Amino acid sequence: MKTLFLPLKSAQGLAAKWITGAFRTSPLDGLDVLAGLMPIRLHVRKLCLRAQLRLRRLPDLHPLLTSLPAAIAPAWATTFSFGPVMRHMVTRPRLPLHHAAASLAEPHQEMFMPMHAEAHLGFHLVDEYSSCLVCDMSHPPRKSDAFAPWLDAFKGRLAVIADDPSSFYAFTDGSVLSKQGYRSTAAWRSYQGPDITSQRAFSVGRASSFDAEIAALVSALRHLVTSIPAATTTIHLFADNESALNSLFDCKLHSSQMLSVLACKDARSWLSERPDRQIQLHWCPGHCDIPQNDAVDDDADRAHQIRPIASHESYAYAKQRITHRMRADWACITTLGQGFFPNPRLKRVSHTHGGGLTLTMVGDDSRLAARYVRTVLNHAPTGEYRTRFFPHEEHDCPDCHVLQMRRHILDSCTRYQRPHANFSEFLKNSSEPGSRLLSFLQTNPSAFTFADAPTPS
Repeated sequence: MKTLFLPLKSAQGLAAKWITGAFRTSPLDGLDVLAGLMPIRLHVRKLCLRAQLRLRRLPDLHPLLTSLPAAIAPAWATTFSFGPVMRHMVTRPRLPLHHAAASLAEPHQEMFMPMHAEAHLGFHLVDEYSSCLVCDMSHPPRKSDAFAPWLDAFKGRLAVIADDPSSFYAFTDGSVLSKQGYRSTAAWRSYQGPDITSQRAFSVGRASSFDAEIAALVSALRHLVTSIPAATTTIHLFADNESALNSLFDCKLHSSQMLSVLACKDARSWLSERPDRQIQLHWCPGHCDIPQNDAVDDDADRAHQIRPIASHESYAYAKQRITHRMRADWACITTLGQGFFPNPRLKRVSHTHGGGLTLTMVGDDSRLAARYVRTVLNHAPTGEYRTRFFPHEEHDCPDCHVLQMRRHILDSCTRYQRPHANFSEFLKNSSEPGSRLLSFLQTNPSAFTFADAPTPS
């Protein structure tokens, strides 16, 4: 398996050098960190584990599922093991297909219903009752000047609903506590006019914020359609998560798809009784001095302490867990190169599409990116580098006539300006070494370039 990864690793190394402008001799693991490229071995493992998760989204009679072998239970090693210790080790299935089949038997992971009647094309709730489902989610960006007038208008519309004793509405919220085992909770409060009629907070298990929000919406909707008077024609649902509101009646395959199926069934049952009924979904901005939203937000936060953790794991959480595990394994890699600058903050891994922390800092300046990467890896046109790879070439500083090392350039070379004495030690202990080093490189545009490389006397 290791041999099969070598061409892929080599190709990713070429890509990292092209992205960063690093030298051919640069260590690949260090380049991956600076370029924001997850090591190919971990990336392939992440893709395989996510592919196993997607098996749960297939219909029960899908040819791929029927072709999988039966999950093999672990068996004890036979008596021809090499020693008494190995005799007590549990053997594992050897084929990847066996591991994929075993993952389908995990009881706590989310299940999907792609063939449910609510998911059939042409029979979606949003198609049959499009005039009965109203979405009020358009709003300006929160940081724009238009947001404050919009918020005032929203509070005015909410006041009209809250002052009407014949109106029924609910505020919902979800909360995720990433620490202490990644706990997720949901809460809702239902109102009739200005009075609260019911409230509930419950554990969602290990789930994303989207899952918690949609669980709160489904629970609140079920309570309203089963408890309000038959003469009621309009239900209002408020939430501060646009994705959850947009997916509430969407039965396509997404995380918490079964909750959307339940929401569609409840809504269809209630809407079909009278043609003049409506369900209105409203986006409500969080932390904007809206009492109902602040109250349900507190309910969801308190539920972390008073509700036991449910054993359920959502699809979105399972995907996040795989990514976090791969990032943790990536952060444990120590072969970043002997010359990698000794500040742990420069070794933080990031695999986002923006290119990682380094490329985010340098922006579109490819020349600055190359100088920064070469400096951090200590693979730059300096005399120290030449002593390792070109020992017969000049390696002394043209101005100071000593070995031109990275430390010499950062600390004492008279050609450059620096904000602190012993600048390399300052960078080692700095909380922002990347931005400080970039500032030095911008102040000294010839530092760590071929223009200042040692030249024959």
